[in-house]
Parts: sequence; structure tokens; C-alpha cells
Amino acid sequence: MRVLLVAHHLPPRHRAGVEVHTLRLAHALQEHDCEVALYATDDDPLRQAWSVAEESIEGIRCWRLAQARVAEQPSESLGGANEHAAFERVLDAVRPEVVHFQHLMQVGVDAPLQVARRGVPALLTLHEYWLLCARGGQMRQADGVLCARADAETCARCLCTHRFGRSGAEVRIARWCERLRRISGIDGFALLKRLAEKRGRAIHDSVPPSPVEAEVARMRTFVAARQARVLASLHSCQRLLCPSRFLRNQFVEAFPELERRLLYWPNGVPLSEGVAADSGGADHESTAPPAPLRVGFLGSIIPEKGVDVLVRAFAALPSGLAALCIHGNSRLRPRYAAALRAQAGASVQWAGVFTGSSQTALAQLDVLVVPSVWYENAPLVITEAMAAGVPVVASDLGGMRELVQHESNGLLFPMGDAAALAQCLQRLALDRRLLRRLSAAAAPIRSVAAEAAASVALYRELRSE
Repeated sequence: MRVLLVAHHLPPRHRAGVEVHTLRLAHALQEHDCEVALYATDDDPLRQAWSVAEESIEGIRCWRLAQARVAEQPSESLGGANEHAAFERVLDAVRPEVVHFQHLMQVGVDAPLQVARRGVPALLTLHEYWLLCARGGQMRQADGVLCARADAETCARCLCTHRFGRSGAEVRIARWCERLRRISGIDGFALLKRLAEKRGRAIHDSVPPSPVEAEVARMRTFVAARQARVLASLHSCQRLLCPSRFLRNQFVEAFPELERRLLYWPNGVPLSEGVAADSGGADHESTAPPAPLRVGFLGSIIPEKGVDVLVRAFAALPSGLAALCIHGNSRLRPRYAAALRAQAGASVQWAGVFTGSSQTALAQLDVLVVPSVWYENAPLVITEAMAAGVPVVASDLGGMRELVQHESNGLLFPMGDAAALAQCLQRLALDRRLLRRLSAAAAPIRSVAAEAAASVALYRELRSE
């Protein structure tokens, strides 16, 4: 069976959860005699805009569309003629029997309609909330307030301050910075990003003017048009796969007519790679810590991930009780990352982006912290940690709360509450029996092999409908 997997990005240039999961699923599908191809976008500024390049990623055929993420107008963030034409060329080349979308951002929100017009089954895994929330899919307003649901009027006012993509001038600057980096090694992009963050922070810290009604009215029109396009796209998918029940409930509330198509579908992880971490706890009855508790964070170093909450919590712990290692990309918000480094001092290890398996990093930890300040969906890093025998301390929110059961297989704390997080970490540092109990009580974890087998069965079902 010829299967085309579609995502907004793929490794090696991007290694966030969706990208890593898509590549893992592709390999696992090959074990079921599927002929797998990949399609994604590439934001390398030196590539010719809208060109499609064929390459191989870990032995799998892949087509990448050069998409510079330009959006001078809000509607351009949804895709248009260029994305449509590029995807048609890839569909012609692959001739898939099933198309499994992992993300529509930058690929084009209308891509499932193109597949449906060819009479080919399409399905979409909803890895996050972008189809509900145009502000990066985080259901979070500019001031950090979380949205309980997608509300058109709230969205219209919120989006008046949102940038939907780069300007043409910014793309030209990014191209110049990339040339400089490749020639000299100087990262001019990070410097410019830091200056842009500083300007944005200055604007944010001032009292923002209320959006004028003409702008709100324009955004109302965009929100309505966006919702109509999203609904048409979702209707073109025979199944919509939801890695968390929380996310499924959000989409059922927004699109009740699609309830029967929305399936709870946990993401799989490669259990064969799991390496149980040494908890550092001795088997004797003493509660005195034999060594500092090894605390870790794996993810992008951005405000939404709550890394500042973790740094503040760690600073509140008694000296020597724990050690903190932070893995992640700091180029996305360099000024934020620099401020965290200054605040943390020399006591925190900044390990950068891990290039190998996440299991290697997890094996060096006693506990993983996921302090995100937005709902998340079903963070792969949580299930990967559980597969490695590493308990998780997470924000009591969204899909994180669903995976981590408080006092059973991990600990939860109120979102953004650094003092409460510090208390959780202190408990684990002083009570290694609790740490071992949580390590041994991981929730049932789906393997990527099991997900691939279930996916193939679903593909066959859709082809027979």
C-alpha cells in the first residue's frame, strides 16, 4: 500500500514532537509492507521559493516545499495557489492510496480537499489546536490568558495583535543571515531575533491600545472565513485522530457534526529504545537522598513551555538537593533563553538540543519536568519518559493531566506555580521510595509498532468504504 505522510516540518532541520513522530511512524509502517513517502515544507531561506526538492530522509523518499512562511495578510497563513500547485505535483509523483496528514500548517489548510477530489482516503492526526486557534494553536491569548474554548469574538480581538508570518523584508534579512552563518559561523539571525524580542517586549510591557473596531471587524471576517475553510478540510478527512481525550473534546465542542469521525488515538513511542533510568535511590529505608536528584527538561526553550517556572522552582530548592539539566533549542527566543541563563547562574546545565535518541538524555534523569503554561495535547516526551522509567512532574492542565495521574505515576502542580513545583521536586529528592514507586507505575504506553499496525488496519478500512 502506498502511503503518503504529510507534516509541516521534518528532521533533521526540525525535531519537535510532530516531526519526530511522523518519521518514526513512517519507519514503522514500512515494517507492514507499506511503500511510504513523506511530504513537508522547508524554511531554509536560501532555497528558491516554492520549489519542490526530492530527497531521502533515513532511507525514505521525501518531497520538501520551500516555504518561507511569508504572510503579509492573515489569509496567507492558510495557504494558497503556490501550496496547492506544489502538493498536486507531489500527489502526481507518489500516486498514494492513502494520505495521512500529521499537520496542515504551511502545507495548506485545503490540502485534504485536494486528496478527496482524487478519490483517495485522507485522515488527519490532530497533534495540537492550530485548526481551532490561529495564534499558533495554543489556545492562549497574548497576555497569557488561556481560552477554555474557541470563541469567534475573542479570537477576532486577540488576533488583532498577532503576526501570522514573516514579511517579505524579513525573509530577505533571514536569507542574508543564513549566508553569513554558512560563510563565517556568525549567527546574525539570533542577534536580530533578540532585538526583535526586545522591541516586542517593550511594546508588550506598555499599555496596549484597544484595537480599533475596523480592525476587529476585519478579523471577524477572517475568523469566519478561516473556520469555514477548516470545517471543509476536516469534512474531507474520513477520520480525525486525537492523541488525547482533552483535545478530542475541544474539537467535538467546536465541530459537533464531526464527533463520529474524531477517534481517540494515542501516539506510539519506540518502546524497544527504552532504557530504564537509574533512580539513584538505594534500597535501604533511609529517606536521606544518596545523591542530588537529577531533574531534567526536554523541549523548546520558549515561554509557552514554562522553562522560567522550572528555573524559579529550582532556585528555591536547598543547595545541593538537586541538579538541573535543560535540553532544548534556544534560538527560537534567544532573549528569553539568555535571561533564563542569567537568572539560573552556574548551577544549571544547559545541554543544548540533543542530537541522538531522547532516551539517551532521559536515562541520565531521575525526574522529567513538563511545566508548560498552555494545554499541550499529548507530549511525546511524557510517554517517552514513562517508557524509560522516568517519572514526570507536569502542569495540571490539558493533555498533561491526562497522561500524568497525580501521586500514581507522577506529580502535578498548578500551572505557573514555581513554589508548588519546588515542593514536588523536594518531595522526590527526600523520598526516594516515592520516586521508585512512581517510576514503576507508568500508565499503559502504546508502542509506535502498535500504532503502525492499527494505522494500517484503519487505512484498509478507509479504502474499502
